[in-house]
Amino acid sequence: MLALWSVRAPEYRRRTPPGSTGAGSDGKLQAMRYLRYLLLSLALLVLLPIVLVVLAIEDQPAQRAAPALTVADLERVKQLLRSHDPRWLPPGQRRDVTLSQRDLDLALHQLLTRFRQAPLQSAELALGDQSAWLQLTLAVPASPLGNALNLAVQLASQDGQLSVAAARVGRLPVPGWLARAGLDALEPRAGQAALFATIREFYATTSAWSIAPQTVRFSFIARPELAWRLESRGRDLLLPAEERERVAYYLGQASRQAGPRPSGPRPMVPLVRDIVALAAVRSGEGRDPRAENRAAMLALAMLAIGRHDVISRVLGPAAPRAALGAVTLRTRQDLAQHWLVSAALALESDGRTADVIGIFKEVLDSRGGTGFSFADLTADRAGVRFGEAAAADPRGWQRRVATLASESDLMPSIDDMPEGLQEPEFQKRFRARDNQAYAQVLAQIEQRIDRCLFFARKPG
Repeated sequence: MLALWSVRAPEYRRRTPPGSTGAGSDGKLQAMRYLRYLLLSLALLVLLPIVLVVLAIEDQPAQRAAPALTVADLERVKQLLRSHDPRWLPPGQRRDVTLSQRDLDLALHQLLTRFRQAPLQSAELALGDQSAWLQLTLAVPASPLGNALNLAVQLASQDGQLSVAAARVGRLPVPGWLARAGLDALEPRAGQAALFATIREFYATTSAWSIAPQTVRFSFIARPELAWRLESRGRDLLLPAEERERVAYYLGQASRQAGPRPSGPRPMVPLVRDIVALAAVRSGEGRDPRAENRAAMLALAMLAIGRHDVISRVLGPAAPRAALGAVTLRTRQDLAQHWLVSAALALESDGRTADVIGIFKEVLDSRGGTGFSFADLTADRAGVRFGEAAAADPRGWQRRVATLASESDLMPSIDDMPEGLQEPEFQKRFRARDNQAYAQVLAQIEQRIDRCLFFARKPG
Protein backbone atom coordinates (compact mmCIF):
# COMPACT_ATOMS: atom_id res chain seq x y z
CA MET A 1 0.00 0.00 0.00
CA LEU A 2 2.86 2.39 0.82
CA ALA A 3 4.44 1.61 -2.55
CA LEU A 4 1.14 2.42 -4.26
CA TRP A 5 1.04 5.87 -2.67
CA SER A 6 4.63 6.60 -3.71
CA VAL A 7 3.77 5.87 -7.37
CA ARG A 8 0.47 7.77 -7.54
CA ALA A 9 1.66 11.07 -6.14
CA PRO A 10 4.01 11.95 -9.05
CA GLU A 11 1.30 10.95 -11.57
CA TYR A 12 -1.09 13.39 -9.98
CA ARG A 13 1.43 16.21 -10.27
CA ARG A 14 1.91 15.53 -13.98
CA ARG A 15 -1.85 15.91 -14.62
CA THR A 16 -2.01 19.44 -13.16
CA PRO A 17 -3.38 21.74 -15.92
CA PRO A 18 -0.91 24.24 -17.42
CA GLY A 19 -1.21 27.76 -16.01
CA SER A 20 -2.83 26.54 -12.83
CA THR A 21 -1.67 28.20 -9.58
CA GLY A 22 -1.25 24.77 -7.99
CA ALA A 23 -2.82 25.85 -4.71
CA GLY A 24 -5.50 23.22 -4.90
CA SER A 25 -3.06 20.55 -5.96
CA ASP A 26 -0.70 21.41 -3.08
CA GLY A 27 -3.57 21.00 -0.63
CA LYS A 28 -4.46 17.64 -2.09
CA LEU A 29 -0.83 16.53 -1.96
CA GLN A 30 -0.62 17.62 1.67
CA ALA A 31 -3.78 15.68 2.46
CA MET A 32 -2.40 12.64 0.72
CA ARG A 33 0.82 12.89 2.77
CA TYR A 34 -1.21 13.08 6.00
CA LEU A 35 -3.24 10.07 4.92
CA ARG A 36 -0.09 8.17 4.08
CA TYR A 37 1.41 8.99 7.49
CA LEU A 38 -1.83 7.93 9.15
CA LEU A 39 -1.85 4.61 7.34
CA LEU A 40 1.81 4.09 8.26
CA SER A 41 1.06 4.83 11.93
CA LEU A 42 -1.89 2.45 11.94
CA ALA A 43 0.24 -0.23 10.33
CA LEU A 44 2.89 0.21 13.02
CA LEU A 45 0.28 0.04 15.77
CA VAL A 46 -1.03 -3.22 14.34
CA LEU A 47 2.36 -4.74 13.56
CA LEU A 48 4.24 -3.62 16.67
CA PRO A 49 2.51 -6.04 19.10
CA ILE A 50 3.02 -8.85 16.60
CA VAL A 51 6.72 -8.00 16.25
CA LEU A 52 7.08 -7.81 20.03
CA VAL A 53 5.46 -11.22 20.47
CA VAL A 54 7.65 -12.73 17.73
CA LEU A 55 10.77 -11.34 19.41
CA ALA A 56 9.62 -12.31 22.92
CA ILE A 57 8.48 -15.93 22.42
CA GLU A 58 11.21 -18.46 21.74
CA ASP A 59 11.21 -22.17 21.01
CA GLN A 60 13.82 -23.07 23.62
CA PRO A 61 14.28 -22.04 27.26
CA ALA A 62 17.59 -20.30 27.85
CA GLN A 63 19.08 -22.40 30.64
CA ARG A 64 22.17 -24.29 31.69
CA ALA A 65 22.15 -27.77 33.15
CA ALA A 66 21.02 -27.75 36.79
CA PRO A 67 23.95 -28.19 39.21
CA ALA A 68 24.11 -31.45 41.13
CA LEU A 69 24.17 -30.94 44.89
CA THR A 70 27.14 -32.55 46.66
CA VAL A 71 28.21 -33.16 50.24
CA ALA A 72 30.87 -30.45 49.80
CA ASP A 73 28.11 -27.98 48.88
CA LEU A 74 26.25 -28.73 52.11
CA GLU A 75 29.45 -28.31 54.10
CA ARG A 76 29.87 -24.92 52.39
CA VAL A 77 26.30 -23.90 53.34
CA LYS A 78 26.90 -24.92 56.93
CA GLN A 79 30.10 -22.85 57.03
CA LEU A 80 28.34 -19.79 55.58
CA LEU A 81 25.49 -20.02 58.07
CA ARG A 82 27.84 -20.53 61.00
CA SER A 83 29.78 -17.38 60.07
CA HIS A 84 27.13 -15.09 58.62
CA ASP A 85 23.65 -16.02 59.86
CA PRO A 86 22.34 -12.59 60.97
CA ARG A 87 19.78 -14.17 63.31
CA TRP A 88 22.55 -15.12 65.72
CA LEU A 89 24.98 -12.20 65.32
CA PRO A 90 25.23 -9.28 67.76
CA PRO A 91 23.16 -6.31 66.50
CA GLY A 92 25.25 -3.83 64.54
CA GLN A 93 28.10 -6.24 63.76
CA ARG A 94 29.48 -5.98 60.21
CA ARG A 95 30.06 -9.06 58.09
CA ASP A 96 31.72 -9.40 54.67
CA VAL A 97 30.22 -12.13 52.48
CA THR A 98 31.60 -13.79 49.35
CA LEU A 99 29.34 -16.01 47.26
CA SER A 100 30.54 -18.06 44.31
CA GLN A 101 28.78 -18.68 41.03
CA ARG A 102 28.07 -22.23 42.24
CA ASP A 103 26.57 -20.98 45.51
CA LEU A 104 24.12 -18.85 43.55
CA ASP A 105 23.35 -21.61 41.01
CA LEU A 106 22.48 -24.07 43.77
CA ALA A 107 20.34 -21.55 45.66
CA LEU A 108 18.34 -20.65 42.56
CA HIS A 109 17.91 -24.31 41.61
CA GLN A 110 16.56 -25.22 45.05
CA LEU A 111 14.23 -22.22 45.00
CA LEU A 112 12.99 -23.17 41.55
CA THR A 113 12.42 -26.77 42.67
CA ARG A 114 10.17 -25.53 45.46
CA PHE A 115 8.08 -23.61 42.89
CA ARG A 116 7.82 -26.54 40.50
CA GLN A 117 4.10 -25.95 39.86
CA ALA A 118 4.53 -22.30 38.88
CA PRO A 119 4.98 -21.12 35.25
CA LEU A 120 8.62 -20.51 36.16
CA GLN A 121 10.70 -23.16 34.39
CA SER A 122 14.23 -22.06 35.11
CA ALA A 123 16.21 -19.34 36.86
CA GLU A 124 19.90 -18.66 36.64
CA LEU A 125 22.37 -15.89 37.36
CA ALA A 126 25.37 -15.38 35.09
CA LEU A 127 28.11 -13.31 36.70
CA GLY A 128 30.29 -10.99 34.63
CA ASP A 129 32.57 -8.00 35.08
CA GLN A 130 30.71 -5.60 37.41
CA SER A 131 27.33 -6.92 36.26
CA ALA A 132 25.20 -10.04 36.28
CA TRP A 133 22.30 -11.25 34.17
CA LEU A 134 19.38 -12.82 36.03
CA GLN A 135 17.50 -14.93 33.51
CA LEU A 136 14.05 -16.42 34.04
CA THR A 137 12.15 -18.71 31.69
CA LEU A 138 8.37 -18.86 31.88
CA ALA A 139 6.23 -21.50 30.22
CA VAL A 140 3.65 -20.07 27.80
CA PRO A 141 1.01 -21.85 25.67
CA ALA A 142 2.63 -23.69 22.77
CA SER A 143 2.51 -21.91 19.40
CA PRO A 144 4.42 -21.95 16.12
CA LEU A 145 6.70 -19.34 17.68
CA GLY A 146 7.63 -21.57 20.62
CA ASN A 147 6.56 -22.16 24.21
CA ALA A 148 9.15 -20.26 26.26
CA LEU A 149 9.25 -16.65 27.38
CA ASN A 150 12.83 -15.80 28.35
CA LEU A 151 13.18 -12.75 30.58
CA ALA A 152 16.54 -11.31 31.64
CA VAL A 153 17.50 -8.43 33.92
CA GLN A 154 21.02 -7.00 34.10
CA LEU A 155 22.15 -6.00 37.58
CA ALA A 156 25.17 -3.70 37.72
CA SER A 157 27.39 -2.91 40.71
CA GLN A 158 28.50 0.70 40.85
CA ASP A 159 29.77 2.71 43.83
CA GLY A 160 29.02 -0.24 46.09
CA GLN A 161 25.33 -0.44 45.15
CA LEU A 162 23.24 -2.55 42.79
CA SER A 163 21.01 -1.16 40.05
CA VAL A 164 19.00 -2.45 37.10
CA ALA A 165 21.04 -1.52 34.04
CA ALA A 166 19.04 -3.20 31.25
CA ALA A 167 16.72 -6.07 30.43
CA ARG A 168 15.68 -8.40 27.64
CA VAL A 169 12.35 -9.95 26.75
CA GLY A 170 13.25 -12.83 24.46
CA ARG A 171 15.40 -11.23 21.75
CA LEU A 172 13.99 -7.76 22.46
CA PRO A 173 16.34 -5.42 24.35
CA VAL A 174 14.80 -3.15 27.00
CA PRO A 175 16.59 -0.01 28.24
CA GLY A 176 17.32 0.32 31.94
CA TRP A 177 14.84 3.10 32.67
CA LEU A 178 12.00 1.10 31.10
CA ALA A 179 13.06 -2.10 32.92
CA ARG A 180 13.06 -0.26 36.26
CA ALA A 181 9.65 1.20 35.57
CA GLY A 182 8.32 -2.22 34.59
CA LEU A 183 9.65 -3.87 37.76
CA ASP A 184 8.15 -1.09 39.89
CA ALA A 185 4.79 -1.64 38.18
CA LEU A 186 4.92 -5.44 38.59
CA GLU A 187 5.90 -5.50 42.27
CA PRO A 188 2.45 -4.51 43.68
CA ARG A 189 0.85 -7.21 41.50
CA ALA A 190 3.09 -9.98 42.87
CA GLY A 191 0.96 -10.29 46.02
CA GLN A 192 3.98 -10.27 48.36
CA ALA A 193 4.10 -6.65 49.47
CA ALA A 194 5.34 -7.46 52.99
CA LEU A 195 8.10 -9.73 51.67
CA PHE A 196 9.33 -7.15 49.17
CA ALA A 197 9.29 -4.47 51.85
CA THR A 198 11.41 -6.65 54.15
CA ILE A 199 13.85 -7.46 51.34
CA ARG A 200 14.26 -3.74 50.62
CA GLU A 201 14.82 -3.14 54.31
CA PHE A 202 17.46 -5.88 54.41
CA TYR A 203 19.13 -4.49 51.27
CA ALA A 204 19.41 -1.13 53.05
CA THR A 205 21.73 -2.82 55.59
CA THR A 206 24.13 -3.90 52.81
CA SER A 207 26.97 -2.06 51.10
CA ALA A 208 30.20 -2.57 49.13
CA TRP A 209 28.56 -4.68 46.44
CA SER A 210 31.03 -6.00 43.89
CA ILE A 211 30.37 -8.40 41.00
CA ALA A 212 33.16 -10.35 39.32
CA PRO A 213 32.98 -13.16 36.73
CA GLN A 214 32.86 -15.89 39.43
CA THR A 215 32.01 -14.14 42.70
CA VAL A 216 29.69 -11.65 44.35
CA ARG A 217 30.88 -9.75 47.40
CA PHE A 218 28.97 -7.50 49.76
CA SER A 219 28.86 -6.39 53.39
CA PHE A 220 25.93 -6.21 55.78
CA ILE A 221 25.20 -4.90 59.23
CA ALA A 222 23.55 -7.52 61.44
CA ARG A 223 19.96 -6.82 62.44
CA PRO A 224 18.70 -10.05 64.04
CA GLU A 225 15.09 -8.87 64.35
CA LEU A 226 15.04 -8.07 60.63
CA ALA A 227 16.51 -11.48 59.78
CA TRP A 228 13.83 -13.25 61.83
CA ARG A 229 11.18 -11.18 60.09
CA LEU A 230 12.65 -12.06 56.69
CA GLU A 231 12.58 -15.75 57.64
CA SER A 232 8.92 -15.44 58.54
CA ARG A 233 8.10 -13.67 55.27
CA GLY A 234 10.05 -16.29 53.32
CA ARG A 235 8.17 -19.07 55.11
CA ASP A 236 4.92 -17.52 53.95
CA LEU A 237 6.20 -17.62 50.39
CA LEU A 238 7.78 -21.09 50.46
CA LEU A 239 5.03 -22.68 52.56
CA PRO A 240 1.81 -20.70 51.98
CA ALA A 241 -0.85 -20.52 54.69
CA GLU A 242 -3.05 -23.09 52.93
CA GLU A 243 -0.20 -25.60 52.85
CA ARG A 244 0.74 -24.95 56.48
CA GLU A 245 -2.85 -25.59 57.52
CA ARG A 246 -2.82 -28.82 55.52
CA VAL A 247 0.36 -30.01 57.26
CA ALA A 248 -1.05 -28.98 60.65
CA TYR A 249 -4.18 -31.04 59.97
CA TYR A 250 -2.18 -34.24 59.41
CA LEU A 251 0.14 -33.52 62.31
CA GLY A 252 -2.87 -32.98 64.57
CA GLN A 253 -4.47 -36.21 63.38
CA ALA A 254 -1.27 -38.18 64.01
CA SER A 255 -0.91 -36.65 67.48
CA ARG A 256 -4.53 -37.36 68.41
CA GLN A 257 -4.15 -41.01 67.43
CA ALA A 258 -1.46 -41.32 70.10
CA GLY A 259 -3.74 -39.87 72.78
CA PRO A 260 -3.03 -37.00 75.17
CA ARG A 261 -0.25 -38.97 76.89
CA PRO A 262 1.52 -41.36 74.55
CA SER A 263 2.34 -44.53 76.48
CA GLY A 264 5.31 -45.44 74.30
CA PRO A 265 6.83 -45.23 70.84
CA ARG A 266 4.64 -46.04 67.87
CA PRO A 267 5.70 -48.26 64.97
CA MET A 268 6.15 -46.22 61.81
CA VAL A 269 4.40 -48.41 59.24
CA PRO A 270 0.86 -48.41 60.75
CA LEU A 271 1.20 -44.68 61.33
CA VAL A 272 2.18 -44.04 57.70
CA ARG A 273 -0.65 -46.25 56.48
CA ASP A 274 -3.27 -44.45 58.62
CA ILE A 275 -2.17 -40.91 57.75
CA VAL A 276 -1.89 -41.64 54.03
CA ALA A 277 -5.40 -43.15 54.23
CA LEU A 278 -6.60 -39.72 55.36
CA ALA A 279 -4.80 -38.17 52.40
CA ALA A 280 -6.58 -40.62 50.10
CA VAL A 281 -9.98 -39.65 51.56
CA ARG A 282 -9.29 -35.94 51.13
CA SER A 283 -8.00 -36.55 47.59
CA GLY A 284 -11.24 -38.38 46.79
CA GLU A 285 -13.14 -35.27 47.90
CA GLY A 286 -11.52 -33.24 45.12
CA ARG A 287 -8.33 -32.02 46.75
CA ASP A 288 -4.99 -32.21 44.96
CA PRO A 289 -3.47 -35.63 45.79
CA ARG A 290 0.10 -34.38 45.30
CA ALA A 291 -0.44 -31.61 47.82
CA GLU A 292 -2.14 -33.97 50.27
CA ASN A 293 0.65 -36.56 50.03
CA ARG A 294 3.32 -33.91 50.44
CA ALA A 295 1.63 -32.44 53.52
CA ALA A 296 1.05 -35.88 55.06
CA MET A 297 4.70 -36.90 54.75
CA LEU A 298 5.99 -33.54 55.97
CA ALA A 299 3.74 -33.85 59.03
CA LEU A 300 5.05 -37.35 59.74
CA ALA A 301 8.64 -36.13 59.41
CA MET A 302 7.94 -33.37 61.94
CA LEU A 303 6.33 -35.91 64.24
CA ALA A 304 9.41 -38.14 64.03
CA ILE A 305 11.77 -35.24 64.76
CA GLY A 306 9.62 -34.53 67.81
CA ARG A 307 10.63 -30.91 68.47
CA HIS A 308 7.93 -28.34 69.14
CA ASP A 309 10.31 -25.45 68.40
CA VAL A 310 10.99 -26.74 64.87
CA ILE A 311 7.28 -27.30 64.26
CA SER A 312 6.43 -23.79 65.46
CA ARG A 313 9.06 -22.21 63.21
CA VAL A 314 7.77 -24.07 60.14
CA LEU A 315 4.02 -23.87 60.75
CA GLY A 316 3.76 -20.67 62.81
CA PRO A 317 0.34 -20.08 64.41
CA ALA A 318 -1.07 -23.14 62.61
CA ALA A 319 1.12 -25.51 64.63
CA PRO A 320 -0.96 -27.90 66.78
CA ARG A 321 -0.21 -28.07 70.50
CA ALA A 322 -0.74 -31.80 70.88
CA ALA A 323 1.70 -34.30 72.36
CA LEU A 324 4.05 -35.80 69.78
CA GLY A 325 5.39 -39.09 71.07
CA ALA A 326 8.14 -41.18 69.51
CA VAL A 327 8.06 -43.09 66.21
CA THR A 328 10.20 -46.17 65.59
CA LEU A 329 11.34 -48.25 62.64
CA ARG A 330 12.82 -51.63 63.48
CA THR A 331 12.57 -50.51 67.14
CA ARG A 332 14.86 -47.50 66.48
CA GLN A 333 13.81 -43.85 66.54
CA ASP A 334 16.79 -42.73 64.47
CA LEU A 335 15.83 -45.02 61.58
CA ALA A 336 12.27 -43.66 61.56
CA GLN A 337 13.61 -40.10 61.54
CA HIS A 338 15.97 -40.84 58.65
CA TRP A 339 13.28 -42.64 56.65
CA LEU A 340 10.48 -40.08 57.13
CA VAL A 341 12.65 -36.98 56.70
CA SER A 342 14.12 -38.41 53.48
CA ALA A 343 10.66 -39.24 52.13
CA ALA A 344 9.47 -35.69 52.88
CA LEU A 345 12.57 -34.16 51.29
CA ALA A 346 12.10 -36.24 48.15
CA LEU A 347 8.57 -34.85 47.86
CA GLU A 348 9.54 -31.27 48.69
CA SER A 349 12.63 -31.07 46.47
CA ASP A 350 13.95 -34.14 44.66
CA GLY A 351 15.46 -37.51 45.40
CA ARG A 352 19.03 -36.42 44.60
CA THR A 353 18.87 -33.63 47.18
CA ALA A 354 17.45 -35.97 49.81
CA ASP A 355 20.19 -38.55 49.12
CA VAL A 356 22.96 -35.99 49.50
CA ILE A 357 21.49 -34.59 52.71
CA GLY A 358 21.37 -38.11 54.13
CA ILE A 359 25.01 -38.73 53.26
CA PHE A 360 25.97 -35.33 54.69
CA LYS A 361 24.34 -36.23 57.99
CA GLU A 362 26.39 -39.43 58.14
CA VAL A 363 29.60 -37.56 57.29
CA LEU A 364 28.96 -35.20 60.20
CA ASP A 365 28.29 -38.16 62.49
CA SER A 366 31.63 -39.67 61.47
CA ARG A 367 33.41 -36.57 62.79
CA GLY A 368 32.98 -37.16 66.47
CA GLY A 369 29.28 -38.05 66.51
CA THR A 370 27.68 -41.48 66.48
CA GLY A 371 29.71 -42.46 63.42
CA PHE A 372 28.93 -43.13 59.77
CA SER A 373 26.05 -45.60 59.58
CA PHE A 374 25.12 -47.57 56.47
CA ALA A 375 21.98 -48.63 58.34
CA ASP A 376 20.92 -44.98 58.51
CA LEU A 377 21.86 -44.61 54.86
CA THR A 378 19.60 -47.56 54.03
CA ALA A 379 16.69 -45.84 55.78
CA ASP A 380 17.50 -42.62 53.92
CA ARG A 381 17.48 -44.35 50.55
CA ALA A 382 14.28 -46.31 51.23
CA GLY A 383 12.54 -43.10 52.32
CA VAL A 384 13.72 -41.30 49.18
CA ARG A 385 12.34 -44.01 46.94
CA PHE A 386 9.06 -43.94 48.85
CA GLY A 387 8.80 -40.17 48.32
CA GLU A 388 9.71 -40.46 44.64
CA ALA A 389 6.93 -43.02 44.18
CA ALA A 390 4.46 -40.59 45.75
CA ALA A 391 5.51 -37.83 43.36
CA ALA A 392 5.36 -40.11 40.29
CA ASP A 393 1.85 -41.55 40.87
CA PRO A 394 0.01 -39.82 43.74
CA ARG A 395 -3.26 -41.75 43.67
CA GLY A 396 -1.67 -45.11 42.84
CA TRP A 397 0.81 -44.56 45.66
CA GLN A 398 -2.05 -44.00 48.11
CA ARG A 399 -3.63 -47.31 47.09
CA ARG A 400 -0.32 -49.15 47.46
CA VAL A 401 0.33 -47.66 50.90
CA ALA A 402 -3.09 -48.92 52.04
CA THR A 403 -1.86 -52.51 51.57
CA LEU A 404 1.23 -52.17 53.79
CA ALA A 405 1.34 -54.90 56.40
CA SER A 406 4.80 -54.97 57.99
CA GLU A 407 8.05 -53.06 58.30
CA SER A 408 9.76 -55.38 55.83
CA ASP A 409 7.39 -54.01 53.16
CA LEU A 410 9.19 -50.65 53.36
CA MET A 411 12.51 -51.18 55.12
CA PRO A 412 14.99 -53.96 54.35
CA SER A 413 17.15 -55.78 56.83
CA ILE A 414 20.08 -53.80 58.21
CA ASP A 415 21.88 -56.84 59.56
CA ASP A 416 25.65 -56.68 58.95
CA MET A 417 25.42 -53.10 57.67
CA PRO A 418 28.51 -51.22 58.98
CA GLU A 419 27.69 -48.63 61.65
CA GLY A 420 29.50 -46.32 64.04
CA LEU A 421 32.42 -45.67 61.70
CA GLN A 422 34.45 -42.66 62.82
CA GLU A 423 36.19 -40.68 60.09
CA PRO A 424 39.67 -42.31 60.34
CA GLU A 425 38.19 -45.79 60.03
CA PHE A 426 35.76 -44.70 57.32
CA GLN A 427 38.58 -43.13 55.29
CA LYS A 428 40.65 -46.26 55.70
CA ARG A 429 37.88 -48.52 54.38
CA PHE A 430 36.03 -46.31 51.91
CA ARG A 431 38.30 -43.27 51.29
CA ALA A 432 36.09 -40.30 50.26
CA ARG A 433 33.11 -42.42 49.19
CA ASP A 434 34.84 -43.01 45.87
CA ASN A 435 36.21 -46.56 45.95
CA GLN A 436 34.86 -49.94 44.93
CA ALA A 437 34.12 -51.00 48.50
CA TYR A 438 31.79 -48.04 49.04
CA ALA A 439 30.03 -48.63 45.71
CA GLN A 440 29.49 -52.29 46.62
CA VAL A 441 27.77 -51.37 49.90
CA LEU A 442 25.50 -48.88 48.08
CA ALA A 443 24.63 -51.52 45.48
CA GLN A 444 23.79 -53.95 48.27
CA ILE A 445 21.49 -51.34 49.84
CA GLU A 446 19.63 -50.90 46.54
CA GLN A 447 19.27 -54.65 46.10
CA ARG A 448 17.81 -55.06 49.57
CA ILE A 449 15.33 -52.23 49.00
CA ASP A 450 14.35 -53.77 45.64
CA ARG A 451 13.27 -56.91 47.50
CA CYS A 452 10.89 -55.03 49.83
CA LEU A 453 7.31 -55.73 48.81
CA PHE A 454 6.37 -52.06 48.27
CA PHE A 455 9.33 -51.44 45.94
CA ALA A 456 9.28 -54.84 44.25
CA ARG A 457 5.63 -54.56 43.25
CA LYS A 458 4.98 -52.71 40.01
CA PRO A 459 2.79 -49.58 40.33
CA GLY A 460 -0.79 -50.02 39.25
